[in-house]
Amino acid sequence: MSCHQSWTRFASALLVTALVWCCPFQTFAQTVGISVGLSEVRIAFSNDGSVLYVVGISPVASDTQHVEAITYDARTGTPLHHVDFAHGTTILSMTSDGRNAIITTSSQGHTVLSVVNTDTGKAEPVPVAWYDTKSDDPDARLSRDGRLLSVYSETGSADRPMVVTVYDWRTKAVVTKQMSAFTAAGGGFDGGITPNGQAMEFDSGRAGPKLTDLKTGRVIASFGRDSVLSPDGRWVVELPDLSFQDAAAPRQVLIKDGKSGAVRGRIDVPVPDDVAYGQMSGAFCGDTGHFVLAGGHALGVYAIPSGTLLENFPIDWWRDPAARDPNRATVACSADAHRIAILSGTRLTLDTLKLTGGLQLDRVQ
Repeated sequence: MSCHQSWTRFASALLVTALVWCCPFQTFAQTVGISVGLSEVRIAFSNDGSVLYVVGISPVASDTQHVEAITYDARTGTPLHHVDFAHGTTILSMTSDGRNAIITTSSQGHTVLSVVNTDTGKAEPVPVAWYDTKSDDPDARLSRDGRLLSVYSETGSADRPMVVTVYDWRTKAVVTKQMSAFTAAGGGFDGGITPNGQAMEFDSGRAGPKLTDLKTGRVIASFGRDSVLSPDGRWVVELPDLSFQDAAAPRQVLIKDGKSGAVRGRIDVPVPDDVAYGQMSGAFCGDTGHFVLAGGHALGVYAIPSGTLLENFPIDWWRDPAARDPNRATVACSADAHRIAILSGTRLTLDTLKLTGGLQLDRVQ
């Protein structure tokens, strides 16, 4: 694994243009066109919102997948760093600022877990005693600050086979270990530390996550399978997914209390068939109480828990008409709610939010 030394291939994939105009709110807008040809992409802003991290699978032909990490100036879209990972790398988890990630690679037929700096590509291996090196599909997660690392396994007792062990990444000490019964009948299972590091979840691909208190193991609440937990754990936005439900089930976006699971509000958006089966996505803007919701036909920023629409983004600004799935978008929001990133197909749009009236648009598409 090493930093990419030659920008020839990278630069050839970039098409850069610029256009300046005045928008109805009398703000300055600059459009820069860049093709982001990665798939299964994760995006995140640095803590100060100045840098956007984009990590995904390269389209380079290979027998094993090829992962790249690209950082951009979040204001101008200018590429800053480019890191190539070893072939066969998989990204399991990222910190909220995008700077650190857990990756898997393969060595002599064994799975290797590492924590890697996405700016430099420098990796530190996870102790092999923490996980099954023969597993092809390990589940390891980082807390949002990277202080805690969790590993999931199904090595518990007969009645509680699901196990999550949490470690302090700096000291390598065990923080806690909890077990759970399977949370659904059938389907895939996993689990790990929540972003705020105060709870852990036991997750089912059919039923969704069950949260437990990190210290006591007390069950906090259960949420739907497409739920977005705020970084501080205070709120959960539950997105509709009828994949394992009756088609007549309520199609609504619920705002729930992250500590109790009680419904505190709703986001009023249409949920037609083409986004009702897991196509919606969202991201919290740090701990500000703002939430970005991508619903296929609409994308906006909402206040939590009221569900009030604060800013709406016209589809023509962010949707890639050539995207394989035009109803699906990946979104990220800076911790101060000043910047938003929207990835649709190969079009990446960076917007500067002015929630008190107006929008400054910096588009990377």
